Amino acid sequence: MITGRALVLGAIGAVTIALGTMYGVHVLRGSPMAYDYGTPAAVFVLFVLVAGPNLLLLRLRRGLALTSAELITIYSMMIVACAVSTWGLVGHWIPEATGVFYYASPENNLGETIAPHIPTWLRLRGAEVGAPVIQYMYEGLPPGGRVPWGAWQPFLLAWLPFLFVLQWVMICAMVLLRKQWVENERLSYPLTYLPLSLVGADSGGWPLVLKKATFWIGFAIAFVILSFIALNHYFPSVPRPNLIQRITVIENVFSTYIWISFALVGFYYLVPLEASFSVWFWFMVTMLLRILQRVLGLPLSNPGLDRNGGLWGNLTFGAMIGMMGSTMWVARRHFAFVRRVITGRESEADSGEAMSLRLAFWGLVAGLVVMVLWLAASGLPVIAAVLLVIAFLIVYIVMTRVVVETGMSVAQSPIYPPHAVSGWLGYEVLGNRGIVALMLAYTWTVERQTSTFGSAAHSLKMAEKIKGGQRLLVIGLVAAAVLAIVSATWLQVDVAYREGGINLAHGLFAWPAQYPATRWAGPYLEAPPDWSVAPLMVQMLGAGIYLALAAMRFRYSNWPFHPIGLTIATHWVLNWIWFSPLLAWLIKSTILRYGGLKGYDVLRPVFLGLICGQFTCKGLWLIIDYFAGHTGNSLGLM
Repeated sequence: MITGRALVLGAIGAVTIALGTMYGVHVLRGSPMAYDYGTPAAVFVLFVLVAGPNLLLLRLRRGLALTSAELITIYSMMIVACAVSTWGLVGHWIPEATGVFYYASPENNLGETIAPHIPTWLRLRGAEVGAPVIQYMYEGLPPGGRVPWGAWQPFLLAWLPFLFVLQWVMICAMVLLRKQWVENERLSYPLTYLPLSLVGADSGGWPLVLKKATFWIGFAIAFVILSFIALNHYFPSVPRPNLIQRITVIENVFSTYIWISFALVGFYYLVPLEASFSVWFWFMVTMLLRILQRVLGLPLSNPGLDRNGGLWGNLTFGAMIGMMGSTMWVARRHFAFVRRVITGRESEADSGEAMSLRLAFWGLVAGLVVMVLWLAASGLPVIAAVLLVIAFLIVYIVMTRVVVETGMSVAQSPIYPPHAVSGWLGYEVLGNRGIVALMLAYTWTVERQTSTFGSAAHSLKMAEKIKGGQRLLVIGLVAAAVLAIVSATWLQVDVAYREGGINLAHGLFAWPAQYPATRWAGPYLEAPPDWSVAPLMVQMLGAGIYLALAAMRFRYSNWPFHPIGLTIATHWVLNWIWFSPLLAWLIKSTILRYGGLKGYDVLRPVFLGLICGQFTCKGLWLIIDYFAGHTGNSLGLM
């Protein structure tokens, strides 16, 4: 049962993760711990809590120990914090909402083409090209200077309510989909296996996985190898294992990487073989087609395509649209049940939801209306605001589905909602203000490596193990999102002014801050392309390919080509991590062939250990770096 102390500890954990991950990224320049859906920071804190004080209490004073339900609540709140504190939201939001005022120059003309169209209420007070309030944030305060929080008040009062509503919308949407994905389709949710094992969800609260030698073997493999990399940072004479190797497929045409991520191998081991096969297989197919296109010099470009995601981005985005349609069609009976509940024709007393379906539905509707109105006020035509919200839902619901079905903890969209909307409507409909408003939407729609959609989905899956008081979980998730956004925002702004944003690690105040204006909106406004049907045609083709493959999979039980990997096949992330799902697929195939399901179950703790060992090693070395005063000791993004 969820208790008050669980909510309090979860809130403390959420704030700690928000501050710790932001500090670790910007100041320590260490391993990102809230980069993706794998939420390493939350796993690390949970492991330390479970294997340390809570295990001691279980042995000595069990009545004081945290129960499985309490630990699930705490962990759920922490993974929401991971989703919003750095790359999931705040890390990009502040730089991208302010970057145009710093990077505008006579050469790029951003001060004349973009800055005038940014509404005053979405700016810092006094924010203009070259204004001190902007310059000091990027270059650092002068001696004796203080953070100008007064200038930030209108900006925060304009943005934060929208961002809070955004989190609420994502949580409501996942509540409405939970029963379909968890109970009807029985998706894998591989990212929940390790936390549920650590909290002893099926063993009376005892973390029995910690008693298995196989778990500690996997843990040691990941921990020791990554520790050698960390030690090499302190002592160059220590051998440094190389887990990343660049491979040139064709000189000056295409290159890729062989990157072994212990955590990704662990996640992919936990999913059905067809899912892990799909990820690397469709990457290979699209890679070969892209190589063929470049080698033969095929003229497959178009101004409407090039400015809004390119040929391959629109093709795989079409696959996402097809997957969204397929997902909604398969869930039609579930949505009929939801409709009956909303209209009062059926009771939801035994639905097992963490939130009333009626509240989730009307909460979702109200949140979407607020988002559309806010976007319209920012300069988007109403039709564009509606389409942007629809595109956002398509992208991030599909990405969440990819994560819970394939274990792809770093899933990203091939193109993003602003690109989709500009391709659908064109400059004639959007105008200058509309393009600039879409640029501002980069802050919450583009290059998000994780989202509250994913955290809410995994939290609601784990809530199956909570007996009683589930309705408190949603309160905890909302509170965690709010607390984490506020905490991370405060630290990012404070550190940026004190250290100079452009001096901080990982370049969030560099390339991400200027890309929306200098690489997209600026060129778009300088030479607006004529509206073209090409993006729609390519997206329709991608959707058709996906639906045809999905139909074959449903019709033939032995159809080997699961289409889910097609939705992410052309994103740059796959070019880096494709080898890990291939390796996991080969290992699992071999184990099932020669050891059967028993062999799979016996060795599963090894792969849980790989995940835990990698995340624990990264977290521990961040703590060591903090006390040792060292920076730049990063053990990789994923």
